[in-house]
Amino acid sequence: MPTLAQLTTAEQRWADREEDITTVGGDPFEVGQVFARRWVERLGELGQIQKLSGMYPRIPHRVDGELLRYAARFGLLAHKDDQIDERDRYAIRAGFWRELDLRTGTERAPAGSEGCCVRGRPARAPHHPAGGLKNRPWARRAGFPG
Repeated sequence: MPTLAQLTTAEQRWADREEDITTVGGDPFEVGQVFARRWVERLGELGQIQKLSGMYPRIPHRVDGELLRYAARFGLLAHKDDQIDERDRYAIRAGFWRELDLRTGTERAPAGSEGCCVRGRPARAPHHPAGGLKNRPWARRAGFPG
């Protein structure tokens, strides 16, 4: 699968930076959506998009790395080891999948109903012992239970 950088012209890169500065707020869920919107629009091949949708919840390694590097530009890095917080990584990827689902018309089961994936956590809902997702605006927009 091609990365966004491979699909982006110099003019689009400039326009993207302008949009990032003026309209993208830096919310992790929103950042994931913006990245996915650009990627899907530039890829333009419905077959590739549907293939990716079938890979859920896995994002191809190169695309996922680019997504997280894009998110890092919005200050989503934690202070320790320059890593993005786990909850924010979940939110970024949830935004990516939500946008992809909107583009493909895919409806996914509510969070937690599709079983567990890693260490007993639901596939799309991050575990947070101090209150779950109720105080995360991106989680409400994504339809995660609080």
